[in-house]
Amino acid sequence: MVKASILDMAKVSSNTLIQFKDEYAIFAIPYLFTSQEHYYKAIEESEAVQELFRSTEDDGYIVIGYYANGSRNFYLKDDVCCDNPSVLKGLKIRAMQSSTSLDMINAMGGTGVAMASSETYTALQQGIVDGAENTELALTVDGHQDLVKSYTYTEHQYMPDVYIISTKKWNSLTEEQQDYLVEALNKTNENFKELYNSMMEDAIGEAQEHGVHVYRDIDKTAFIEACKPIAEDFCATR
Repeated sequence: MVKASILDMAKVSSNTLIQFKDEYAIFAIPYLFTSQEHYYKAIEESEAVQELFRSTEDDGYIVIGYYANGSRNFYLKDDVCCDNPSVLKGLKIRAMQSSTSLDMINAMGGTGVAMASSETYTALQQGIVDGAENTELALTVDGHQDLVKSYTYTEHQYMPDVYIISTKKWNSLTEEQQDYLVEALNKTNENFKELYNSMMEDAIGEAQEHGVHVYRDIDKTAFIEACKPIAEDFCATR
């Protein structure tokens, strides 16, 4: 709808844009970022990222800002620390509807099951999946804290939401209006970054009150090594 100028703007997951430009799959590559700070710095300062954001101008839209989502982590119905691929062996894990995310879970030892986030609660409840991966808010907002027993900070993906605007609308604005709009989105994101970590801590605290065991500061080496071929394949095809 943004491409067709039916909508002027939208906030969408970078994962959604893969179907329109496959280079956006780079944000789904596991362990692309080493920390939250690295993630913020790369999105805001990398010339390559900015080129990607503007590369779709002729396709009808561009990205003019991002929204600082946090890391995605594994949570399971069993109380177990998910610190190496052997833990996920034989487990069915809900994944986003993304081939890269499915490849990641499979490389990490599990079996990825693609489904919409709205279907995950029922899938956990009925035993269709043994776990999932998402940010802390999925536990509380989606009620998964009542169905799972462990949450491990594997920090395997940082996938931003992005603000897209139709090329037609963008070009109709004066340079001053464009600058104001980008500045406003940047300020919104900066405000959110200040609140985000405390929001996540509140969410994980609530999950712990419901009996979820939280595992932090794990050694991610085995997962990083298992996922290297995904990054290598991505680079080899571009």
